[in-house]
Amino acid sequence: MSLLCIICCFSGCNVRSYTQTQQSKDADETHKAKKRLNDKEESDKDGEDNKAQKGHSLLKKEKSGKSPSETADKDASAEGDGAGKYNADLKRFVKDFKMDYKAYNSHEEYQGYAQPDKDYLKLIYTGNIANILIMDNDYVFPDSSAAVLGDNEIQSKESFQIRRGINEIYARHGRIFTNEGQKHYFESRSWYNPSIPAQQFNENVFNSYEKENIRKLQKELDQRGEWKDAADIEGKAIAFLREAGINGFLWERFGSVDDNRFNINMIVYQMDDKSISYNQIRQELEKRNIEIDTDISYISRTNLDKLARRATGYGLADKVWGADEAYNKGSYIDTLDAYYLIHGDTNYIVFAGEMIDVDRDSVCILCNDFYSYNPKPYVVTLKRMDDGDFRFISIQNLYEDVGDSPGY
Repeated sequence: MSLLCIICCFSGCNVRSYTQTQQSKDADETHKAKKRLNDKEESDKDGEDNKAQKGHSLLKKEKSGKSPSETADKDASAEGDGAGKYNADLKRFVKDFKMDYKAYNSHEEYQGYAQPDKDYLKLIYTGNIANILIMDNDYVFPDSSAAVLGDNEIQSKESFQIRRGINEIYARHGRIFTNEGQKHYFESRSWYNPSIPAQQFNENVFNSYEKENIRKLQKELDQRGEWKDAADIEGKAIAFLREAGINGFLWERFGSVDDNRFNINMIVYQMDDKSISYNQIRQELEKRNIEIDTDISYISRTNLDKLARRATGYGLADKVWGADEAYNKGSYIDTLDAYYLIHGDTNYIVFAGEMIDVDRDSVCILCNDFYSYNPKPYVVTLKRMDDGDFRFISIQNLYEDVGDSPGY
């Protein structure tokens, strides 16, 4: 499996509707950005393509049997010579760790949240799947409604693309998706007009090409190991990430569980341990003259140890765990052998998740947070346990802002 740790999907986290005037402005800005990108540094492409491959990636193999360059070249030319030239240039600048921010961020502009102040990005991780998502073509299979797709064209795609390609045919006819990951992805497409609820959608609208392409794409996906059960695996992994306490780990970014010092407060923040009564906690805090003016979350040390061990493989005594004492008011009550946190509102992360990669040992979920102050997409890589549960391997972003200098 390609244990890809960082992937990017340029979909906004605070979704807002746009007027036609705003969309036209966004499209014009994107056109200008593409032109600027095409005019840049034509002479530096030879010898630079391998630079990005030195970046950390857990992408170990290509399921399609194609090399990354073969697959990327095919994607780059799929929308015609103009789009192919743009995507080829974009791919080169991505691999060189520098690119025009406007071109990179044009899809985010379409979604309508504010541009960051910084002009350049540093790409941290690479891989075939990452490059595909960075280029982020508007269609997976542009001609799937007008011609039967060739076997080579289908087989060159990553599994998550084939799944999107099936749904793309439905999306062209306005089907509203109930799967949050697919819904989030298609709502970021410029052409998508959601208009028909899933339960009211009639497949009789498909023409003969679309029917045949759905059949061929589904057949290919079913032959790709764990992807045959994609919806079930994805659903269980996302349910795991939404559990109270487990969800608190999504505030972290780490490449290895072994090396990360997790903040206990972000876990305790979400807990309401039924083995301890609220009155017990409150009485102990009042004895210590601790002011309680907002909410209290709490969990016994025993249960926190179980949760930590389940999520990471480490108990509280097995490694160093962090606790930000300045983060609201949180600490340990020895008389109750429990941790508590006094806080306002909630830190629960609401996200749209889409499975990007899977094999028998692990699964990668692309996450886009809603209501976030830092709406960068990230990928959670989970180990699949023998009992059907999961355990964190990594949580990582694709890129970071690095200021005005493109010298990376």
